[in-house]
Amino acid sequence: MIKTRCIQAVTALLAASTLTGSSMQKTDYLQNPFKESECPIEFSAYEREMETYRNDFIGMYSSNAMADTESQIESQMKMQEKEIQYDQQVAGLTEYTDLSGERLRYRVNLYGETMKSEINYYFCVDFTAVSVEDAYYSSWVLNPEYADVLYTTIENYIIVDGTIYMLHDNGTFEKTDKEKAGILLPDEMIFL
Repeated sequence: MIKTRCIQAVTALLAASTLTGSSMQKTDYLQNPFKESECPIEFSAYEREMETYRNDFIGMYSSNAMADTESQIESQMKMQEKEIQYDQQVAGLTEYTDLSGERLRYRVNLYGETMKSEINYYFCVDFTAVSVEDAYYSSWVLNPEYADVLYTTIENYIIVDGTIYMLHDNGTFEKTDKEKAGILLPDEMIFL
C-alpha cells in the first residue's frame, strides 16, 4: 500500500515535470527515484512475510493465553525472561520460542535515566525484522508521578545474512551498520 502511494506520487511528479517542460528532471527522477540500496528483499515480499508472521504469532500467543484458562487447549509457545548484556548494558530480554525451541521473537528492554528503549526482533523465514522504539521522558524513569513521555521515536530494520537495512517510510531499504542503527545482531547478545 505504501509502495503504491509512492509510485502514484512519482507518477504525479513526472506528469508535473512534463507539463513544465523539464525533461532533465524527468530523466533524473526515472533513473533512481529513491536511491534504493541493493537489499535482496523487495518491499512487497517484506510486507507479505510480516503479515504472515504477525498472524502466526498472534495465533500462537493467543493459544498460550487460552491454555492458562482452558485445560483442553494446548500451549504452542514458550516465553522466558532472561538478562543479557546489550551494548555494555544489562537488559531484560523476553524470549518467545515455539515448542521445538525455534526462536520466534526477542523483546529487549533497556532503561536510561530519562528514556526507555524497546527493541523487538521478529525471526521471519527470509530475514529478521527489528523494531526500535525509544520513549523519552520528562523526568527519571524511576519517578512515575513525573514521568510524562515527551516524545517517542520508532525505527524499523531488517537483517538479511548479517547485513542491516533501515526501512524508510517510502518503502525503501538503506544499507546501514549496527553502530549507526544502535542494534546488535541476535547472535551477539551475551546471556548472563
